[in-house]
Amino acid sequence: MAESNSVSLGPNDKLVGHLYIDGDLHVSGTVEGELKATGNVEIGEGGNVKASVSGRGVSINGAVEGAVVANDKLVLGKSGSLTGDIRVARLEIKDGAKFSGNVSMGKPAPAKAPEVDAAVISETEVVAQPVDGDGEKAKAKKR
Repeated sequence: MAESNSVSLGPNDKLVGHLYIDGDLHVSGTVEGELKATGNVEIGEGGNVKASVSGRGVSINGAVEGAVVANDKLVLGKSGSLTGDIRVARLEIKDGAKFSGNVSMGKPAPAKAPEVDAAVISETEVVAQPVDGDGEKAKAKKR
């Protein structure tokens, strides 16, 4: 049996940049940049995302500004808001949800792992730190 990977960004977490997950992703914090997952992506009620989002299934109950690609289904919950264009196989918008953008229906190509320069990875180290006044939890620093 293959092990399932799941990543969760909590309410005090903030991510600025690109994140690729081989599995499922849950976001209750703040994200700016790009999110890609091979599994499901859930933006919780406290989630504030200013990024492109792609995954097998995408569920939005928070706020998203950016393009969304759902290979299977996009569900925009009643507390969710989405400003951006979407490409989906199936779409469900609950009563009370807010949506502004264009919809393209059809099965999109599955998310692939981005090409990463190994030299950049070897020069960057993520160090966990206590949350400061800005809500920042981790900082990258050059070796």
